[in-house]
Amino acid sequence: MNATIRRIALCAAMLWTVGCTEHDRQPIATPPIGSDTLFTVPPEYAGASVRFADIDGDGWRDALVVVRFTLRGGRNVSDSLIVYRFDPQAARHLRSSQYGDFGLYDATVFHHRSVGSPIIVAWLDGGGNDAVTYGKILLVWRSGRLEKIADAPWGDPSLIELDSLLVLEIHQTYSGTLPHAQALEYADSLIAVGTTLPYRELLDRRIVQYRQQLDSLWNEHRRGIAIAWDDVASKIMSYVNLESKRSSVASARAMLLHERRRWNRHLPQQYRQLLDDFTESFGEEFSFIR
Repeated sequence: MNATIRRIALCAAMLWTVGCTEHDRQPIATPPIGSDTLFTVPPEYAGASVRFADIDGDGWRDALVVVRFTLRGGRNVSDSLIVYRFDPQAARHLRSSQYGDFGLYDATVFHHRSVGSPIIVAWLDGGGNDAVTYGKILLVWRSGRLEKIADAPWGDPSLIELDSLLVLEIHQTYSGTLPHAQALEYADSLIAVGTTLPYRELLDRRIVQYRQQLDSLWNEHRRGIAIAWDDVASKIMSYVNLESKRSSVASARAMLLHERRRWNRHLPQQYRQLLDDFTESFGEEFSFIR
């Protein structure tokens, strides 16, 4: 009796006590290559978008179904990310887990050396007119379900690297006395992903990065290379705002005035005005959480 026949016989003998799965009774050969991207969206989620990625590291691509808020068949389907893992024994995708969040509208998957599992980025739309109403939630597949490892539901967060660390940078906007359409984003806070590095250390590293970036832009400008002035002004505001959290408002204001003098003759008028407004309101309008 070969191994397959013995397995079926054993299953039949034990059925009255513990039961057997369909997989036990009907062993299935390895599914054909490419079958892990064959997936049909269930009728109740018609119109949902699908992304394929191996989120559990088993070599097969799973289906990530992004569902926007709808009312179908009398039932409320909220903004959700639904995982259908590919089961090679069943040769099809099986529903495995779900994550719901207001405004969830897309998802992507990427890898980073600081986190052992593929990272799922759920993109959020807060419904406002400003860029900072958008957010990101970072998830990984662990212990048979989606687990949140970073939460930034607003602030137009960007994923950055601090040395070998993965960090979400949260943003704010500021226009001062300029029209709101001329507002610029600047760094408001930092969230470490997959590490317990102290917040002060995150600030230290990011402030150094901004200082290096501003010095690099200055050198490029001195060599006659065209630079984006809005990028300069945004980096100055980010640089000093993070310094205010690391040290004090007084220290941040001194850094801002230094950069303002360095770029004074070169910045277009609207950005000089923006930084002047930022300097004047710095100690009054902003109350920083350390």
